[in-house]
Amino acid sequence: MRRGFSLVELSIVLVILGLLVGGILAGRSLIRASELRAVVTDMDKYQSATLAFRDKYFGLPGDIRNATAFWGAAADCSAQTETGQATCNGGGNGSIVWGSPTNNRSETFLFWQHLSNAGLIEGAYTGVRGPGTYGASHAPGVNSPLIMDKGCVTAAQTSLFTSNVMHPAPTARNHFVIGGATGANPDYCYGHLLKPEEQWNIDSKTDDGIAHSGKVFGWMRTGCYTNLTPGSGDYNLSSNAAYCSLLFAMKAL
Repeated sequence: MRRGFSLVELSIVLVILGLLVGGILAGRSLIRASELRAVVTDMDKYQSATLAFRDKYFGLPGDIRNATAFWGAAADCSAQTETGQATCNGGGNGSIVWGSPTNNRSETFLFWQHLSNAGLIEGAYTGVRGPGTYGASHAPGVNSPLIMDKGCVTAAQTSLFTSNVMHPAPTARNHFVIGGATGANPDYCYGHLLKPEEQWNIDSKTDDGIAHSGKVFGWMRTGCYTNLTPGSGDYNLSSNAAYCSLLFAMKAL
């Protein structure tokens, strides 16, 4: 005679399943919280490294005019090839720009190579544009740091980005950008990564908690904010979509 499960046995199974699901969700939450804390730690690390670089080399990484005197000259600064520490000089004007000296060796990518060459950050970075389709062509872990498992960090003078209703341009200065790929532009580094509540959390810990003011600036996508007024703005805390990014003003001007 075949015997089925009793109600008590089924209840025990359901309780066990509930505990397993709850444990998985709690684990994911803890991992995400750890990643958010790491963003703040990493930003402090990159800010300190940039200041130390400026004090030692009298210029900004990626932008200094005499980088090749320290680490050797790449055979061709217009080529998209990896050359170890060999590098290219920047423009020396104090701005970390996308397209100098060439799009393949933008100061944005030379920035991380120079910091690495100077021994001020961990890892090795190519200093060249990645193999992707778009002009940005970030390759996290290869030419720019990886952050929060799938995002990346870039450095750029943000006045070069066009201001529009999706992200009003902040004050023109060098920024670190924390972001991820967007659906249309998978090689970019300023798209989908953070939820608005996560933006607000990091902004509140490190700045003023206001989306469009201060030294930490919420960026990308109208859904991340309840208004887009420059100099103010609230994060859209009711949204649970992770398609936002952040700018951190660079302390080394």
